[in-house]
Amino acid sequence: MWHYTDGTNTHGPIDEAALRGMLLHGTVNRNTLIWREGMSEWKSYGSIFVESQPQASSRGNGGTGGNDRAYALDRVKGPAIFMIVNAALTIVGSLVQLLINLGVFSIGALGDLSKNDQAQMVLQGAGGVIGAVVSVIFAIVVLVGALKMKGLTSYGFAMTAAIMGILCTNVCCCPVGLGAGIWALVVLNDPKVKAAF
Repeated sequence: MWHYTDGTNTHGPIDEAALRGMLLHGTVNRNTLIWREGMSEWKSYGSIFVESQPQASSRGNGGTGGNDRAYALDRVKGPAIFMIVNAALTIVGSLVQLLINLGVFSIGALGDLSKNDQAQMVLQGAGGVIGAVVSVIFAIVVLVGALKMKGLTSYGFAMTAAIMGILCTNVCCCPVGLGAGIWALVVLNDPKVKAAF
């Protein structure tokens, strides 16, 4: 009898046939940790069982795992590309914002202004610089996660990127990030897409 974990809770015992069926339905994937009596430690499903993809499909594709992967790649392509474009635009916009705020900071620090105006300009420039740097970091994480989602290489990173894409607010790209992030979350919660990672 097998046990598996979803990262938070342990489930089981279940027999091997039920465990394999859970792979077909996307409840577990090849990275899910499983264990049974006699094993010294938890191991990934993929390291115990040879198949890396479900052997059957409810989409009627003849039971080939390769078609399930093709289905998943097709499903993630749209939101991944939107997230890549949004991240790239956010990086460019944030770098422009960074340069502008560095100028404001320099004028405040070096300009011929009263002490109050000088302090206000320095604070405004510093705040803008920090905001731009944080925005660039968020956008880089979204960009890397979107690339991983497009290649079906890291489910956790793809989910993180989708959530961060929603949270990442760039004035010119906010609606695109929101839409792409929500679309990505919907696609990533498809059991067949989840099982393909």
